[in-house]
Amino acid sequence: MRNQLSLIKGYSQHWLNAVNEHSLHAPFIYEFYTQVIKSPELPLEVDIIEPYRQQFLASPAVIEVTDYGAGAGNQQRRLNNIAKNTLVSPKYAALLYRCARYAQAKYTLELGTSLGISTLYLASAPDNQVHTIEGCPAIAALAKDNFDRWPYQNITQIIGNIDDVLPQVLATMPKIDMLYLDANHRFEPTLRYFRMCKEKAHENSIFVLDDIYWSDEMRRAWQYIRQDTDVSLSLDLFDVGIVLFKELKNKQHYSLLF
Repeated sequence: MRNQLSLIKGYSQHWLNAVNEHSLHAPFIYEFYTQVIKSPELPLEVDIIEPYRQQFLASPAVIEVTDYGAGAGNQQRRLNNIAKNTLVSPKYAALLYRCARYAQAKYTLELGTSLGISTLYLASAPDNQVHTIEGCPAIAALAKDNFDRWPYQNITQIIGNIDDVLPQVLATMPKIDMLYLDANHRFEPTLRYFRMCKEKAHENSIFVLDDIYWSDEMRRAWQYIRQDTDVSLSLDLFDVGIVLFKELKNKQHYSLLF
């Protein structure tokens, strides 16, 4: 469950500082904001993906959920509630696609598959190979049903606790062009996963972190990550944070309207 007080504090902080393209003067950030963040472009496969979301939202089925993150433990939950509370929204899913396309991503890593909607948006970027890790076997099985119907063979699914499987997955990837981190939602694991993945980053990599205001721990993790010495540019969109590693003269941080 999200920490409502943390969200309210974060919302106020974000919207007091958020700007749009009229306040952006640096050419690169203006281009990224207008061509990636604010672009209305959707993947051609959106008509394949979104019906999967609607099926999950309509399903009253009950499954056994294994959670290794902030809500650690096993519990029975309705599939429609899982979809409602954990799936990335169409707006942000399209943003993931545009980030992967802009990065010309060939190697993408997703930490936290959930039901696989975000995975499919990432996999829609041309020539992208997506590795996605999910800890809950029941949720991973539901995502795999849709992956098996996906028209491309560009998704590698890994099931297991990220703490256990991430080192092996990283060893198979020559680099990370795009990272989507949507798992655990605690300070220490989030920071540790970021630092491990950063070892495979390069100047044109794009890392996206979900739920940066989800809790006080996530807010703190986001502050540490955007201050990391290798991060040159950080973008706060409230629901997600984006960090880039481009060579810039000065470290820059923006809160942006989206």
